[in-house]
Amino acid sequence: SRSRANLDAKIYNSIPVLDTLFYSLKTINSVLKEEEKTLSSVMKAVVRLSRQEERLSQYSVEIHKKFSIPVACVVFILIGGPLGIMARSGGIGTGVIYSIFFFILYWACLTGGERLADRLFIPAWLGMWAPNIILGVAGLYLTYMVTRDNFTGNSRKKRTPTFL
Repeated sequence: SRSRANLDAKIYNSIPVLDTLFYSLKTINSVLKEEEKTLSSVMKAVVRLSRQEERLSQYSVEIHKKFSIPVACVVFILIGGPLGIMARSGGIGTGVIYSIFFFILYWACLTGGERLADRLFIPAWLGMWAPNIILGVAGLYLTYMVTRDNFTGNSRKKRTPTFL
């Protein structure tokens, strides 16, 4: 019986989802009384526990979303400033296309991260903060490139100050 339990533990530990389920079963097993340990009662307890985990994950996602969306304003400033300078020669249509592209990219990452985090595939913080991290890094890169005059179209690399 002991070797079977060790074999079961090795099988469950080899697959992360089953590892979580095995831990949940051990928790449920310690809570249930000896006469309540029928297969149906254990399965009901497992379903109840998994629903509670999903509900907790959904609450955690909402908490992270409340903080990550306001930070997106700063991220869009980091993206919008350099894109405005780069699109100056292309006209208003170029700026609108850039804006729509980055908004759709952010929206897709945010909703995809939310769905993955709600279903416990990724942590809640990663699902909600990944779009800010991705676009923030892109915004910092664009800001750096624009300050280096790589995208402005100016051929003058060195500018002399007007007071000299």
